[in-house]
This record gives sequence, C-alpha cells and structure tokens, in this order.
Amino acid sequence: MHPKVSYAISFARAHKQKFAKYFFVGITGLALDLGLLYIASDLWGIRPFYAVFVTQIIVIVYNFLLNRNWSFQSSGVAHRQFMRFGAVLAFNYLFGAGAMYFGNEVLGIHEQAVRIITVALAVAWNYPLYNYWVYKE
Repeated sequence: MHPKVSYAISFARAHKQKFAKYFFVGITGLALDLGLLYIASDLWGIRPFYAVFVTQIIVIVYNFLLNRNWSFQSSGVAHRQFMRFGAVLAFNYLFGAGAMYFGNEVLGIHEQAVRIITVALAVAWNYPLYNYWVYKE
C-alpha cells in the first residue's frame, strides 16, 4: 500500500469519533441556521438580509462553543481560539463568495451546485484547521 494511502487510513481511524462530533455540530448548526432564519424572516417579518446578521451571530457562537467543548474538548485560551476561528470563518466566507462569483457568474454553474461544492471543501479543510490550529492547546 502506498504510504500516503496508509497515512490517510490511519488518520481517519484515529479521528473518526472527533470528526463525527465535528460533522454533527456542522449539521445541527446548519439546521439551527435555517430554523432561526425562518423564524426571524417568515414568522417575525424581518427582511432576510437583516435577519441573517443576527442569526449568523448565534450560529457562529453555537458552532465555536460546541466544537471547542465537545468535538475537540479543548481547554485552551478561549479568546485566542475564537480569533483563530474567526480567521477560518473569514477565509471560508471570502472563498465562498469568490467561488460563487467565478463558478456562477463566469462559468455559469448553478448557484446551489457551487454552494454545495464550497461547503464540502470547507468541511474538508476546516477539520484539520480546527484540530491542529484553532482548538490546539
């Protein structure tokens, strides 16, 4: 077996429980995001453009705290970790916006397909970033 394949398999085995927790936080965060946006915009009548600002703050704090305390069980300095988390979040936002422009506006790919691809990529690189940088002790 090729050494890189062997490393990938051993990495996956060593991190499967932590990754499962990380993935669960992401899925529940998405559900919370959509649910809060529905409540704020459809039930309370707040314009979605404004509602998303408030709902995103709640979802960001939810994701940070649950990943910090449950997925990665970190006891490092919280404000330092939150700054790192914010840097990853900012990069993901800029990447997503750039990918949406290029994929949809330039290449003509449907926006939902572009979004699915960018979210899948972010899930893939966020885990190692969270594990080895954001929540590192």
